[in-house]
Amino acid sequence: DNGHFMGYDWSGFNWQVDKYGQFSDVKKSLVTVWIGVNDYWDAKEDPENSVVNIRNGLKKLIGKGAKHMVVFNNFDLTISLGYGPTTKYHDLVPEVKKLTKKFNSELYKMLYDQKNGLVNEHPEIKFCFIDIYTFMNDFVSANNFKNVPWKDDTYKYPNPKEYLWYDEWHPMTHCHYQIAEMVLKELGK
Repeated sequence: DNGHFMGYDWSGFNWQVDKYGQFSDVKKSLVTVWIGVNDYWDAKEDPENSVVNIRNGLKKLIGKGAKHMVVFNNFDLTISLGYGPTTKYHDLVPEVKKLTKKFNSELYKMLYDQKNGLVNEHPEIKFCFIDIYTFMNDFVSANNFKNVPWKDDTYKYPNPKEYLWYDEWHPMTHCHYQIAEMVLKELGK
């Protein structure tokens, strides 16, 4: 495990798999893994390292008895407001787009490669791959969201048709609801 994206040894996927105890029967649990973007959002890391860490973590989970796994690829983070034209990260857009595509390609290969993909190595495990990259691109293009984050100091619920982003980086609850609906549909296939 290469650890946390900033080099700390107290965070990251493998650290969590190693440290957190099980509170339910893992054989009956749906393990959801959506991880990796924090490793390359600032274009400083090679996402291939993230995929190696994810593979190691998934193998540990299988070793602990996990039988049902949902694995997300990553969406194009540059659609978030944090990469907007007036931000300090705007110049990173081409590189982060490239890194996201590389991450997604490597993740898919790690799961489905005919020679050494986890799906072929572990036919006893039910894997469900979620293409959040395509989902988010379609979701953004199908809606006309405000180009500002919601960030309200009240407890008023925002209009989900107006806002996609809670802040510069994180989608609103309504978006997560849409993602959950899509995952349920995929699990039913």
